[in-house]
Amino acid sequence: LAEKAEKTKKIEEAKKLAEAKTKAANEAKAETKKLAAQKEQKAQKQAEREADKLRQETLAWQKGLLDATGTANAKGTAQKASGPPASYKEKVITWVKRNLVKPKDFDASLVAVIEVKATPDGTIISQRLVKSSGNKAWDDIAVEAIIRGSVLPRNPDGPVPSKMDIDISP
Repeated sequence: LAEKAEKTKKIEEAKKLAEAKTKAANEAKAETKKLAAQKEQKAQKQAEREADKLRQETLAWQKGLLDATGTANAKGTAQKASGPPASYKEKVITWVKRNLVKPKDFDASLVAVIEVKATPDGTIISQRLVKSSGNKAWDDIAVEAIIRGSVLPRNPDGPVPSKMDIDISP
């Protein structure tokens, strides 16, 4: 009888130990889920802050374009409403030329002017031919080069201009 009572006691202790382990495991799982949710919220808040910062930079840049009079602004630099700095335009033209596919030789005097609209991070929203080179094949190749790129190179001086004309020649 004493052996039976001792076995029953050991079984009860084993059950309690198993229950405690299960409870501890469930608590650990809940804590892990809680930490993962906090980490996800933190990442989402960081993404929102970055998006807000980009919006603020874009608004400041657009305001600079609207206020541009060719005179010095509050930062002491001259702004021009005519478009991006020449150095950035050269960077874009080099980028376009890397995307060109030339199936045959073209006259070097051909120039197609493509209007490109982009987001501040350089993602191309639209492109259209605004001045033909006079050669439809070259015009098509120039437009295709813009499409192939899909994202303009970064502008070291701030956000990518929202709209710019790019002269593309062979």
